[in-house]
Amino acid sequence: MFATLARRTLITVPRTVTTIPSILSSVLSRGSQPLERGNLYQILSQHVDGGIGREVSQVRWSIKNRKDTYWVVTRAKFKLGGKHGKAWGQFYYKGKLKTTPGTDEEIRGGLKYSWREGRSTRTIQPPKS
Repeated sequence: MFATLARRTLITVPRTVTTIPSILSSVLSRGSQPLERGNLYQILSQHVDGGIGREVSQVRWSIKNRKDTYWVVTRAKFKLGGKHGKAWGQFYYKGKLKTTPGTDEEIRGGLKYSWREGRSTRTIQPPKS
């Protein structure tokens, strides 16, 4: 039993020791720079106010040429250090408000899609040959 315990200890300790520097280097290399893309909750949790009043859009909306499509965040709740949660807001599609004024709607797809701050912009399509 002691030999088995010793083998497990010898095997797991070096793995732990070698992974800690790699984890620290990845965390420290990012520093305090804000994320440009990520899930909705990572983008919103970077701000002290939880992203209230900010405009956010899915990256894919710009690819699909949905110009000026975005959410204005009205409230948010975060879990797991800002990686998960719920957010509510008002939805604008091509610059026009689509939710009932004065009401909040839950923002769907917060974990499923890549998000960024700001409105969606028109992307330049390469010419077809």
